[in-house]
Amino acid sequence: MLTPFVLGAALAWILFDHTTLFPRMTSRPEAMLFLGASMCITAFPMLARIIHFKKLTGTTMGTVALGAGAIDDATAWCLLAVVLASFEKNWGHAVVNIAGGVAYVTLTLLVVRPLLLRAKGWCATLLAEFSRSRSRCCSRSFSPTRA
Repeated sequence: MLTPFVLGAALAWILFDHTTLFPRMTSRPEAMLFLGASMCITAFPMLARIIHFKKLTGTTMGTVALGAGAIDDATAWCLLAVVLASFEKNWGHAVVNIAGGVAYVTLTLLVVRPLLLRAKGWCATLLAEFSRSRSRCCSRSFSPTRA
């Protein structure tokens, strides 16, 4: 995460004087922080597609890469929230965004995941019962009869 941050900050240093990429009220350090933090964010869907294309899905390497990418993205988004809040000197925005992300993850792990696991078991039971009843029905319908 450090390398893309440093490269993004260096790029902002160069672009600050030579382009109109940043608004006039933006200072050079703010531009460097913003572009550095923005460059840290991984293209997570692209990472997932590469892992799928290389047939690494379900392997230890693929799982670790996706997990590291997710943690890296979450950290970079928090960093970007802090950088943007620092521009306006309003830290409340960053706190609200980061707390919202933590609340979302907590809700997902403590409420949604157990509900989905319970639903998975219920669906498996329902599907097994459907398969048994269908096989009984089909075996009666296609059994040879004596005339």
